[in-house]
Amino acid sequence: MELSQIPAAFHSKLRLAVIAALLSGPKNFRALQDLTGATPGNLGKQLELLEAEGYLRSEKAFVGRRPNTTYTLLPYGREQFAQYVALLESLLAGAQGVLGCFNLLPILPLDGGRMIRCVLLARLPITQAEHISEIVSFAACAVLLLIGVFLTFFRKSGLWPLGTAAYLTVRLLMLARRTDTVQ
Repeated sequence: MELSQIPAAFHSKLRLAVIAALLSGPKNFRALQDLTGATPGNLGKQLELLEAEGYLRSEKAFVGRRPNTTYTLLPYGREQFAQYVALLESLLAGAQGVLGCFNLLPILPLDGGRMIRCVLLARLPITQAEHISEIVSFAACAVLLLIGVFLTFFRKSGLWPLGTAAYLTVRLLMLARRTDTVQ
């Protein structure tokens, strides 16, 4: 399943909640209402839509004199939900990888900047090591700002690249200012 191919059944929080509730087994209308907190009218409409799309099956019966409708998730619904969860997991794994790489940029206060400072501290006096790590951080911020300007204005990627670079630059300036004040 691709991001652009997410079925309409998964566009609604209530429909997702119903499908997730039915993964553990058949439930009657009242149990689904209690689990989702939905109004009877809204829940009934969403259940009709899911049944029409082949995600679940309803069985109507009477318990005593009262009507009782039980809903069961069909194999198609289970398969679609599994594909949806796999898509979300892959998106989160990709985001985690990007954030991990981003955190290794040689910019203070990110981990990459801290690692450079630690390596320099092992070989140089503290003032010299901090000065060099700040220069490397400022150079990396300048490159990141240029990339952000390019992506924002020429590739029309939105403001996030430029905003991220600006944020890191401001954080670095604040850190450098605090370091100068301490010294």
